[in-house]
Amino acid sequence: MLFSYVTFVGKDGLNRLSVSQRCFFLPSICACFISKSYDHKLQLFCFKSQTDRISVCIHLRFFCEFYLLFLCSQYMDR
Repeated sequence: MLFSYVTFVGKDGLNRLSVSQRCFFLPSICACFISKSYDHKLQLFCFKSQTDRISVCIHLRFFCEFYLLFLCSQYMDR
């Protein structure tokens, strides 16, 4: 269920990664977004333009909310 949200992140290249690679990168992307240091780390995903970068950051905000809620729910279920 969690990874169905990956497709709407869009142009950052995440959709080209395998599921195991996504598992590895997603926490870093969310941490990166939350610390507002997008340019430094998200550069790894090769944005084509400034517009794409802004668009991806907006989508990542929603994606990370879902992702972090998922992590919290997993933690609370233990």
